Amino acid sequence: MSAVCGALFLFAGASALGNGSNPVSGKKPNIIVFLVDDMGWQDTSLPFWTQRTHYNDTYHTPNMERLAAQGKMFTQAYACSISSPTRVSLFTGMNAARHRVTSWTLRKNTTHEQPDSVMIYPEWNVNGICQEPGIERTTQVTTLAQVLKENGYQTIHCGKAHFGANDTPGADPLTMGFEVNIAGHAAGSPASY
Repeated sequence: MSAVCGALFLFAGASALGNGSNPVSGKKPNIIVFLVDDMGWQDTSLPFWTQRTHYNDTYHTPNMERLAAQGKMFTQAYACSISSPTRVSLFTGMNAARHRVTSWTLRKNTTHEQPDSVMIYPEWNVNGICQEPGIERTTQVTTLAQVLKENGYQTIHCGKAHFGANDTPGADPLTMGFEVNIAGHAAGSPASY
């Protein structure tokens, strides 16, 4: 069974593929994004493929099944092999070559590459992303959460953030377009913001 660092599960109301509102109620669809570290595409009772696998019968995730039945499930998302680049790609629409966050972010200005006698590493954005200009070794972006917030959605972040390194604006989900932050420290522990 293969596992990916970030399994992405996006559930939205059925009208999400249309003009963005429900023609019956006139309301925008709810959008729920699950980004789960170290969860494989078969690690749920909900098949994320055209057919069930025997691993789908190992797990019992009825609430995910219920959400998928009530909305639209997207199954063609691809993750980077490390959590921070996956989160950054999801929330910016950029791939890792463009946003230049190629490893996990935790400590400011800290790289995780081991020195090499031949190769010289590029100056990767080891501090992640942020919405503020001029923060060293970050990519300045407008996040998905910010776009949703500006379009009338209430944005809530729960769990591990890992958008930026500690002591940078991107480490705090409240600076990334989220109105509510529950346990959103960069490493997933309760935030101290």
